[in-house]
Amino acid sequence: MSSPSQQLRILLIWFGYVGRQLAHIVTLENEQFPNLQDLHPVFVGVTTLSHGTLANESGVDMTRALYEFEAEGRFSDQNPDFHTLDSAEAVESLDYDV
Repeated sequence: MSSPSQQLRILLIWFGYVGRQLAHIVTLENEQFPNLQDLHPVFVGVTTLSHGTLANESGVDMTRALYEFEAEGRFSDQNPDFHTLDSAEAVESLDYDV
């Protein structure tokens, strides 16, 4: 018997190696991990100290976020999810589970 599908709203504070790997695994490689099949992560925000912030209550496009960060070392201000929130503001204002 499979468990019901569940959405997990995630806010990533900083986007260092561990945060990028987490985003990569649950976004691009989740089919390789059977225990993640029923988990539907929605990244509502990703903050960095000096490389931009992304925020979207409906979910940040993490494929684009990962590409931008790997290619440019920062989030593009042309990204529709680009935001001026800092980490503390994101924690206070966004709706997230973890």
